[in-house]
Amino acid sequence: MHRYLFLAIAVLPFVLNECRESDLIIPKSESGVGQVTLFSAETPEGVTQIIATLTRPGFSNQVLSLTIADSSNSASGTFTGIAAGTWHLKVDAFDHSETLLYTGETDVTVLSGQASHVALTLQPASGSIIIVVTWGSNVLFSDDFNHGNVNNWVYKTGSWNFVDSLVQTDSVFGHHFLMLTGHDFGDFEFQADVMKTSDDAAPEHPGIVFRWLSDTANYVFRINGVGSQSWIQLMRDMDNRDMNSEYIHTEPWLQNDPDHRMDKDVWYTMKVRAVGDRIQCKVWKKSDTEPDGWIIDLNDPSYSHGQIGLEYYVGRHRFDNVIVQAAN
Repeated sequence: MHRYLFLAIAVLPFVLNECRESDLIIPKSESGVGQVTLFSAETPEGVTQIIATLTRPGFSNQVLSLTIADSSNSASGTFTGIAAGTWHLKVDAFDHSETLLYTGETDVTVLSGQASHVALTLQPASGSIIIVVTWGSNVLFSDDFNHGNVNNWVYKTGSWNFVDSLVQTDSVFGHHFLMLTGHDFGDFEFQADVMKTSDDAAPEHPGIVFRWLSDTANYVFRINGVGSQSWIQLMRDMDNRDMNSEYIHTEPWLQNDPDHRMDKDVWYTMKVRAVGDRIQCKVWKKSDTEPDGWIIDLNDPSYSHGQIGLEYYVGRHRFDNVIVQAAN
């Protein structure tokens, strides 16, 4: 079976490879600097090193060696401080003896303030890398778990299982985290779908984690449903025992629902927007239209960047469709 490497490169944006010039709208270069972030969901067998190089006349070459994670077999890296304008990107993948296995290249136009994806697929038969660009996309990361396992995700604590192209938890008490590796997000919008699969009377405690720096330096946006009431909460510095957590804000939820609780086997969407010190949170039934306003809207300067992840305290839940977008 062919194995493929998909490298999602969030750039500030670029030129689509293998398309006619007449099909493209080349973005105009801007002053300033941008960044180019490369990410691989899975590294093909035999690849031990991936080198990305940016070149441009009149500028020094920029060379980056991607980090290949032992636990998830993913690869990632980021070019920072790249002058705005058109650069030539070349990606080479080597084995342990530094034999070139795969190669591919394209032009990349780096702009300030926008983000897009470049997907590179390594072709075992030809040793080439096919490059496809998603124009105008501000998606920094997405995962619908259709790849058959939790690539790029690390179990901190708790019981997490891959079931039917989504992530499922078991009812184990304590704060349990599933963290995305290889990414560090600053300003962004982050959302994930969540479903309660426990009995209606059972507690519900699903959450999404953001700006995670350590086990005791992070934010968690969580649904807390116990008894006849559901709350949504923004918490800070949550650890797996809830010993150091601070409840920044707690807000009643589902006041107009007869049961005041999440419906069993119904998908909800949880969403966080973090820009500078401002944090906004909301949740709604996935079948409904996304509400315009935010349920939680406050300022907290504690953390400005970090990882994202999923969290639960107790109850059985399912998570799906993780999306991180650049904040407009």
